[in-house]
Amino acid sequence: ANRYDVLQRYARSLRRTYLEELERLRRWSPQDAEALKPLKDYLTRMQRLSESERVRLSEAVTNSKALAVAIAMRDDLVSLWERSNASKEQLVKELQEWCQRAESSGVGPLAEFSRRLRCYA
Repeated sequence: ANRYDVLQRYARSLRRTYLEELERLRRWSPQDAEALKPLKDYLTRMQRLSESERVRLSEAVTNSKALAVAIAMRDDLVSLWERSNASKEQLVKELQEWCQRAESSGVGPLAEFSRRLRCYA
């Protein structure tokens, strides 16, 4: 799979995590759910966020460990793909390590994405 395809698939996985967490927060903390709603576009954008976007997002996900983990993993995946000077072997090794972390994260959609990604690698 190419970089663009992988990042698009991850964005879909992140959308699922967002929707699951939004539903959970609606039940337990409606105010937190409302704070999260306008940030959906930031969550699913597969590029680096500006510092102000990062601050807003981190404040909004303080009550969602799943989203915080998924966002950190997204940033790691983007960083991995941006390493143009790394050898193919190094990139594969780093991607395998990323997949291991994703699968042990406890975030269902993230672990599922990782298992599918392993099929391509």
